[in-house]
Order: sequence, then C-alpha cells, then structure tokens
Amino acid sequence: MKKQVDYDSRFQEEWYKMLRWAKNSGVQFLLLCFLVFMSGCGLNTHVVDTSATSSPVIISEPDHATIISVAATDDVAYLAESDRSLTARQANNGQVVWRQTGLAFLPKQYVWLVPTPKMLFDAYDSTPTTAFVEARQINTGRVLWRRAIPHELGPGFVAVMVDVNRVYVNTVFPLNQGLLYALDADNGQVRWQYAFQGQPMDTSVYSSNGVVAIRDRASNGSAHVIHGTDGSLLLSYTCPAGTNWRPAIDSSNVYVYCPGHFLQAYRISDGKLVWTAQNSSLQVNYWIENQGVLYSNTGDELQAFRAQDGTLLWKTTLPGGTLGPSVQNQLVGMMTASQVVMVFHAKDGTLAWKRPLNSSVLYTDIDADGFFLFGNDQAIDVWRSSDGRDILHTTTSSRIVWQPQVVNAHLYLWQFNGALEVVDLRIGNVLWQYVL
Repeated sequence: MKKQVDYDSRFQEEWYKMLRWAKNSGVQFLLLCFLVFMSGCGLNTHVVDTSATSSPVIISEPDHATIISVAATDDVAYLAESDRSLTARQANNGQVVWRQTGLAFLPKQYVWLVPTPKMLFDAYDSTPTTAFVEARQINTGRVLWRRAIPHELGPGFVAVMVDVNRVYVNTVFPLNQGLLYALDADNGQVRWQYAFQGQPMDTSVYSSNGVVAIRDRASNGSAHVIHGTDGSLLLSYTCPAGTNWRPAIDSSNVYVYCPGHFLQAYRISDGKLVWTAQNSSLQVNYWIENQGVLYSNTGDELQAFRAQDGTLLWKTTLPGGTLGPSVQNQLVGMMTASQVVMVFHAKDGTLAWKRPLNSSVLYTDIDADGFFLFGNDQAIDVWRSSDGRDILHTTTSSRIVWQPQVVNAHLYLWQFNGALEVVDLRIGNVLWQYVL
C-alpha cells in the first residue's frame, strides 16, 4: 500500500477507514494489518539495535523534496517526490540510477508505482477530473506510453494492478459509481471497461493469473470476477458481512466463499463449479491458495484442501477469532485474538512455533517476504518468520506509513514527514536514509 504525505482531510479519513476495515476483517490487500510493541517473550533472541550499526548513507535533496510514494524491486527503489520528480535509486546504497522530472500530479496527491521486470507503471491525478497512467522503461524511466483516464481517481487513492499484459485501473467517482479500466500493458490502449450497475464500486481490485475481481460497497454486497482478456463476467457472488470478499486464484480455478458457508472452486475456462469444500457448516473468514493447496480460516479451525478437487488434507483447531492465514516458505502464519502468533507446517498442520505479543495490537504484517513486522506509530520490530526470532528493533523520528515494504530482505520505512529509511534485515544495518 502506498500513501501520500501531507494528506488532505478527505484522504486521511478514507485511508484510516481502509486500515480499520483491514484490521477488523483480517483482510490483506496486499496485508493482514494489526501492530504491536514487542519485548522479550521467553525466547533465545537476538535484537539488533540499529543505533549500534555502521553509519548509513545520508541523502538530502537541496529543495527539501519529500517522498510521497515508494515501490521497490530486488535491486532498485523507486521514489516519487513532492517536487514532481521520479527517481530510481540502488537498493543497497541509495545511489541514483535515473531521475525523471516534470510529472504532472496535483499537490498533496500520491503516485501509484508498480514496477515489473521491463516497465515501471505509475498513476496519478493530474487535474481534479483527469488522471494519467504511464508506462516507463524500467532501466531509464523514459515514458513509453501515457493514457489519460478522464475522471477523478477517487477519494485520494486508486487501486492499480498489473497482471498478464493488463494494467487495471479502478476509478471511483459519483457520476457512474466507478469504472474498472483494463489497459494493454504494451501500448496503453483501453481494452475494455467494466462498471457495476446501481451500486457504488469499492476502491479495491485484485488480479492474478489473468483474472480480475472487484466488489461493490454494500455491506452485504456482491463481488464480480472478470476475464482479463476481454472483460467478460466469469462469475459473481454475494459477500457475507464480516468476511473477506477477495477470491483466491490459481492458473485453473477461482476459489470463493459463498452464502450458506460454502467454500467453492470455479473453473476459469468456463465458470463451472468444480467442487464444494467439506465441513461447510463453518464460517470461512479468509482463504488463500499456495502451491496447489487452499488454506482456509474458519475462526476456529485452520483447514488445508487440495485445490484440484477439494479433498481435505488436514485441519487443526485454533483459538476463536484467529486472523490469517499467510504462507511463507512452507509455513502457515496466523494471529489469534489473544495476540499470539501461531505458525504451522504447511505439509501437515503441526505447530512449528508460537509466540505471544506483550502489548495491544494496532498493525501487523505477517506476509512480508520471510519476516513478520510489528510496530507502532514510531517504532517497528521484525521477527524471522521461520522461527519467530527477533531480527530488528528501531524507532523513527516521525510516524511510520503502514504498511512498510520488505523486498529482497530490504525494509523500506517510509515516514509521514516524507523521510525514508532502508534497512538490510540480513545484517540489521541501516543502509541509507532519505532525510529532510
């Protein structure tokens, strides 16, 4: 998730509303957000205090530009700055790879940044009624194409995703309750548009394996799953109140939770029902697919189904109100209502490790590329996901923009005042800082 600095009141209201929604429902948008102070929990831990490490590279722009968006790949960090520039910096030391100036975004507006192997896609409001979506050459920043989207991008943010040669731009505005644009990633041409009829569209969008899903804003509304190639409707289903709406998608099937407590799989090729999960009397709060296995959380049980045919592989009892799951390196992570992190072996559901949290939770990320993140407004702790060991504790001078990114073991701590700190979690060193 990427947020702007110096928010106007409308953006701030919408952003915190999204955080509350994510916390209360246990949903990842990318995700699972709750946060915590951490102290010793009876483990044999090693905490790295960044104040004791080698001095980081300090970067300060002469015009005091602040960072308003951050995205990263394994080797490069991409920063949109308040002086309307876009800069690519080496992840290890902050050295400039390329810099482009003169972006046309409005003041107090963030920029969506989505890097891919060949292109960097960005999206931003250019006027109150027009937005630009751009594709740039990843190694130079040169604009390859630009597409004007002739409507406001919504209440301070818009969902943009790139998947299988499509750039999805989910807009929200009063006149027609929102449109989902599908652009050709190679040239920016609009391939199709999709709109709900009679219901306002939610700002979320999710896409994987050439399929895209959106939902309306009704409390017990509907989600639509759409073929990315031509915009045709694959299936729609009601989203029960209090549950995650987002489907799980693999190369063959779409997995959804439907009224009547049924977890079901539908074939992507023709939309036909493939299977209905066993133990369907239980409420399903969240589910994900990973390497041919569908993991679902009923709040009281963690279940694993073979994705191909719905066969129950294993299940294990959970404390009530458990949030999750996430899957990393053949481990399934969960967070209980009593603030205990529980991690299970993906192959059989046996407990790998668990660890309690010692303070009340605001935000947590248990899906951070080999690490679990916990923090408060100006502090963050990092655990290693394989064994729960402490990796890092650090504090910041300003409020942290949640949720921080971890890419290739680099932690990007972006702050509300527009500063950035980059930490190598493998050694605990602050590599470089962008300061005001």
